[in-house]
Amino acid sequence: MLNTKIRLGKILLQSGAITTDDLALALKRQDETGGRLGCALVSAGLITEERMIEALSEQLKIPVIDMALIHPSLDLLRKIPESAARNYVLMPVEQSNGCVHVAMADPLNLAAVDELAAMLLCNIDVSIAAESQIMATIDHYYGVLNYQDKAMRFAFTDPRAYGLQNEIIDNSEDVAPIAGLLEAIIRQATRDRASDIHIEPGEKNLRIRFRIDGVMFDTDSPTKNVESALVSRIKVIANMDISDTRIPQEGRFKMTVDSKKLEFRVSSFPTIYGESVVMRMLEMDSVLMKFEQTGLEGGTMEDFRESVTMRRGMVIVTGPTGSGKTTTLYAALGMINSTDKTIVTIEDPVEYRLKLIRQTQVNPKAGLTFAVGLRSMLRQDPDVIMVGEIRDSETAMIATRAAMTGHLVMSTMHTVDAVGVIERLEDLGVAPGVIASTLSGVLGQRLVRKVCPSCKNEAKTAPAERGYLRAAEKSIAYGRRKCAKCKNSGYFGRIGIFEHLKVDREIKELIASRARPIAIRTYAVKSGLLTTMRTDGQNKVKRRITTKEELDRSYLEE
Repeated sequence: MLNTKIRLGKILLQSGAITTDDLALALKRQDETGGRLGCALVSAGLITEERMIEALSEQLKIPVIDMALIHPSLDLLRKIPESAARNYVLMPVEQSNGCVHVAMADPLNLAAVDELAAMLLCNIDVSIAAESQIMATIDHYYGVLNYQDKAMRFAFTDPRAYGLQNEIIDNSEDVAPIAGLLEAIIRQATRDRASDIHIEPGEKNLRIRFRIDGVMFDTDSPTKNVESALVSRIKVIANMDISDTRIPQEGRFKMTVDSKKLEFRVSSFPTIYGESVVMRMLEMDSVLMKFEQTGLEGGTMEDFRESVTMRRGMVIVTGPTGSGKTTTLYAALGMINSTDKTIVTIEDPVEYRLKLIRQTQVNPKAGLTFAVGLRSMLRQDPDVIMVGEIRDSETAMIATRAAMTGHLVMSTMHTVDAVGVIERLEDLGVAPGVIASTLSGVLGQRLVRKVCPSCKNEAKTAPAERGYLRAAEKSIAYGRRKCAKCKNSGYFGRIGIFEHLKVDREIKELIASRARPIAIRTYAVKSGLLTTMRTDGQNKVKRRITTKEELDRSYLEE
């Protein structure tokens, strides 16, 4: 495949990446340390690892591969010992058509290629990758493989497999294998910025998926053999009943991963093939998002700011589950928080710790529900009350009464849009006249993924987006390409798109007269009291913050 007499130093000299003096200095350093020439060049600062890879790729006509984009099967990893992978600084990528594709830091190491071909009895296809990336990938994938193999051996024979410690485990040989496997899964989810971990049993397999920026991604999954022990481990540390697998259960636990303090909300649900488990990950030391960082802008931001700075009334933030409602409420609380106000909250759970604010977490087992907590909070002489969610008639009634008696009440609900809150409150038994007299404003929101900054590049504008982009006088077309940062999705992070219903006198009259939601929405849009989420999203598409595909995925009304 390659000329056996070719040398790395000669290639780098021919490409102009290094000088003769650089090569002489690196060779001297190599003699002293006994390492590889490439390492000597990089460690001496004579060339960057990226530049060396580019030069090799150009001269040898071998492609560069981004290790963050690979997902080798565990079966393939078992064919190549970890010791060989570390010794030759190579990582298997995939196997297809009788050929194994590997990434190597030194593709000129023909002895390694020949040994691998003899070991696997097949052809070897080589790509180039940075040594640091390869070693990090070896650490991760072979680590997962080792934990899974240990878990399979001990899950049903060794009581240590279930483990009881709640802290992240170390890498010693006597650590509980199942705990180690769970730690590897959680650690990878944390590094991938996942918000949820889904453990889904199948008839013959176990699937693990991460939700990243609102979208599900497959990840490495252990075999079906460890399913029972893995689920049991999660239920043990979440204080759930390990013996009962027939009913849904909920639990919580805390864990520290890569210096991050995380809280996990765990939900188990029985299926025909076993218990499905979802773990919601919450970072306990998250920095509170500022009001201006939410994505609110223009008239929508000013109208919402006006509603949350009023002395009385009820402000609702609405949207589907996982749309960032609580984050928006926290940002609003952070904006109005001051020493001259008394702010009290009741939440499920408390996601951010806020200074100067008295926060309470619901505890249904102890009888502390939203309704009970809200009733007691009124005796605490509050100026502002934040209720995590209005989900039943009793909470709705108490919240509206509190708003009528001189308190500013802030809460969330689950409706399709801002106007839908009015109908939902009526469904919960609140009289239209009471809604009209208490409701100050409603903020509807969704989250859409942002275009990955590392993926932006000049390209032809997608035809579906041209209609949105005509209004932009100086538009720079963009496209999306493969990127390790965003897991080859083209998106990184999320931003809110909003609509705010400003409740003026005319809107109050429509509510009191039991007008249909479509009539209220039509009037609000025509009179400028509501700019729709679709319009807000289109404005963000024009500025290259998100894409039309993301708006369509959010099922937004015109």
